[in-house]
Order: sequence, then structure tokens, then C-alpha cells
Amino acid sequence: MLNFLIPLLAIAAYASDPITLAEDTRESASAVLIETLKTGTTEDRLRAARAMARIQSQYYAESLNLALKDKKPAIREEAAWALGQLSIDASSSPANSITAALIHSSGDRKKRVRAASAEALGKTGGKDAEKRLITLMNDSSALVRREAAMGLFRLRTLKRIPEYSTATVKALTQGIGDRDSQTRMLSTYAFSRFAEPRAISALLRVLRDEDAATRLFALRGLAKIGDKTSNQAGLKALSDSDAGVRTAAVNLLAAAKSPSLILAKTLKDPSIHVRAASAKNLANPIPIRRLLKDPSPFVHAAAVERLAELLKEEVAEEFAPLVNDLDWRIRRAVIKSAKHLPKSGPGWIQAGLKDVDLNVRVAALELADNEAVAAVLADPKAELEMIGTAV
Repeated sequence: MLNFLIPLLAIAAYASDPITLAEDTRESASAVLIETLKTGTTEDRLRAARAMARIQSQYYAESLNLALKDKKPAIREEAAWALGQLSIDASSSPANSITAALIHSSGDRKKRVRAASAEALGKTGGKDAEKRLITLMNDSSALVRREAAMGLFRLRTLKRIPEYSTATVKALTQGIGDRDSQTRMLSTYAFSRFAEPRAISALLRVLRDEDAATRLFALRGLAKIGDKTSNQAGLKALSDSDAGVRTAAVNLLAAAKSPSLILAKTLKDPSIHVRAASAKNLANPIPIRRLLKDPSPFVHAAAVERLAELLKEEVAEEFAPLVNDLDWRIRRAVIKSAKHLPKSGPGWIQAGLKDVDLNVRVAALELADNEAVAAVLADPKAELEMIGTAV
């Protein structure tokens, strides 16, 4: 009897909570949510704002705009965040009223409200959003400066702006020198996804930062630029105490088309990620061959793929037995290498489609010809059938 009652009680509780019901059913115009945001308890008003954010319907924009003027800072903060969520889809065009309201709330006396507004402005974009975020990079609160840096990054990521303006580059490079370590890290991160030559000097300077993540993002930013003037910095970073930074240094030297500068010591680095990055980027097959004997399958696999890319059919006979290797990572590497071997590769792909490991079969399916993919799709019991529909 108890087992029968528990589900009924759960259903009754669900039905008695209209906020959860509206959120879970994605009600795009819920009168309940609007009324709750106005007159509910503080807890319920916060929940209503969050529900509106998750539903992401522009219908709720007006109610959330009004909530930005609420007496309770927690409500203002939640409303600001919610307005950003309404516009996070890069294909959407937020109303100017949303941006204007967020610009106003970014001057709130409470730093958490200003920070939430800065975060939201990065999602909405719109008239004067970039200008306001640049100003917020000088806010007295580190919390706000952090969100302003990420806001400027989001403007570009979400295509609210085509590229960083000169003023934005200046503000972010200023952020790289901020007294707050998180602001420095996030400002550096803002340059790690796009090639921005105007930031080279600042990125080189911050390689001395005490924070490993900041150094890593600086190297990634320099790698995006791919300028040989960063080679010396990359060489120095190969001796960094952090494995992630050393890995980024290897990738930087490769991006700058200077793989010959990747030192032999990286082949014996204690980090498998550094050794694997070396395997993937070295241009000379001889040192890469040493990594075929690496104790880590992760590194071994990287060496297999790189050698196949460089030597093509020359490694066909040597690598053929690896199709049956005991480690699935090695087998997958061989299958992924098949694209570089037009003669031997098709046979490896066929073997990969029958492999006992799903990871290997997926790799094979991605390279299989139309006939092989069609055969997978024709078999409703095949484990790869759903994956095949996306190939």
C-alpha cells in the first residue's frame, strides 16, 4: 500500500506547486509566475524569477524589468540574471528596454546586483552594453570587474559584437594587470579564444603571473595569434611548474609553426598531457617513435595518430596489428589514422565497426563510407544506430 501512495503523494505535491509546474512545462506566458514575482514570499519570488530565466520567454521581460527596482537586493540580483538568460540565445535580438534597464541596474548600490547586471549585459548586448561593461572594468568591487571582463568576452562569443573594439582591448589588457587575481585570469581568458594581436604585449607580461590558470590562458591566447615573437616565452614555459601550462607551451610552439623548438625533455615530462601534446605536434618522426613505447596508452595513441599523419602508407604494415591491440585507446587511434591511409585505411575502418568497444566503433563510423553508415541505420538493434543518424 505504501509503495502505491508514495507516487500519488509526489504527484499531489507537484500539482500544488504552480511555480515548478510552470517551469517544467515551460509556460511561456504564465500569469502565476508574473503574479508570484510581484506579491509572493521572498523565496517564491526568487523561484519565480529563476523559472522565468529557465523558460527564456521574452514575455517575462517587462515583469523582470520592474523587479530590477525592487526594495530587496536579492530580488534585483535575481531579476538581472534572469534578464540575461532571456537573451542568451545568440540568434535572439533582445529588446532595447532590457539593455537599458540592465545598464541602469549596473549602477546599483549593491555590488552583487551590479555584478549580475554586468553578467547579463554580456548576454544581451545592445546599445551601449559594451561601453557600460568597459566602464565597469573600473568598478570598486572585484566581483563586478570579474563579471565585466566575462561580459565583454560574452559579447563577442555570442556575436553581439563582431570583434573587440580598441576600447575593449584596452579595458581587458588593463584587467590583465588588475590587483585581483580572478580579474586578471578572466581578462586573460577573454583573449584565449580569439586571435588578438593587439594583446600580445599584455599576454607576454602576464606569463609571470602567480596563478597557473592565468599563465595557461595567456599561452592559449598567444597560440591563437601564432606569432613567432612568442617563441621565447613558449620555450621558457616548457619549464613551468604546472603541467597545464607546459602543455599549452607545447601547443604554442606548434601554433607558431616552430615544432622544432619543442625540446626533447618534453618527451620525458611527468605529465601524460605534455607528452601527448608533444606527440601531436612534433614534425620529426624520430622522436615521435620513442613515444610509441610510452607506458601511457594516451600518449601512445597520440603518437600513432601523428605518425600516420606524417608517414601515411609507410606505417601501414607496422600499425596493422594495432587494430587488435588490447587497449581500446590504441585501437581507436589506429582507426582515426585510417583517413591518412587511402589503401589500408578502409579495411581498418571495417574492423573498427565490429570492435567490442563502443568508442572504437564510433570512431570507425565517423570515417565509414555511405554504404557502411546505411547498413548501421538499417539495423534498429545496432548500438550505433542512434549515433549513425548524426554522422
